[in-house]
Amino acid sequence: MNPEKSDADTLIRHILSVVDPLIGNFPNKLISQSYDGAAVMSGQNAGVKAKIKQRYPFAHYVHCYGYQLNLVMSQAAYPKAQVRVFFRNLKDIPGFLIILLNA
Repeated sequence: MNPEKSDADTLIRHILSVVDPLIGNFPNKLISQSYDGAAVMSGQNAGVKAKIKQRYPFAHYVHCYGYQLNLVMSQAAYPKAQVRVFFRNLKDIPGFLIILLNA
């Protein structure tokens, strides 16, 4: 499901359309949320983090360092063609498996 826009309100609608049915009437069950450092996601007042926290008070925000690791690995691998090809092929494996499983 791809949101039509990338503003906080649109992203929150999409997130809550998945989370709300899972949580139901137990808002204390959502205890964590993690996004990259983009302002729309981690903004203190109008970001997704803040708006989710209003609805789910125990949903503490933890910065996603996987995104930063991905950036570092991409920059480190870029100069070597063999490494670029390896990671490009590695990145395509989930899509291949999805196609294989749906066949």
